[in-house]
Amino acid sequence: MTRKQSLEDQIRRLDNGTCPVHGLGFGQIATSLSDSRFTVGECPRKDCEILAVFEANPDGAIRHLLTREQLGEIEEIWADMFAEFLKEADKKIELELEKIAGGGWPTPLDPRKQ
Repeated sequence: MTRKQSLEDQIRRLDNGTCPVHGLGFGQIATSLSDSRFTVGECPRKDCEILAVFEANPDGAIRHLLTREQLGEIEEIWADMFAEFLKEADKKIELELEKIAGGGWPTPLDPRKQ
């Protein structure tokens, strides 16, 4: 009968970028579009549901374990943040276009600029 890994062994495996239970390297399944420091990986075993978020920083990668449900919640947050960003970007572009159309800014062919 095999012994289960100690907590220290599991932490060591995770620090090496491998599944803390199976010792297999995590495969990348997602990356944050808004922040390239974050990458999501999963254990390659089909019967394992362990996911990890790898956060790159100057001191080395920080790993966080999470469930698929939590990953779904994160994706919803990212989607909400991106939607809000797009709304704000649209408002700024509309204001800039209104200024250009209303003569607020000289264009490259504007005689006022010569």
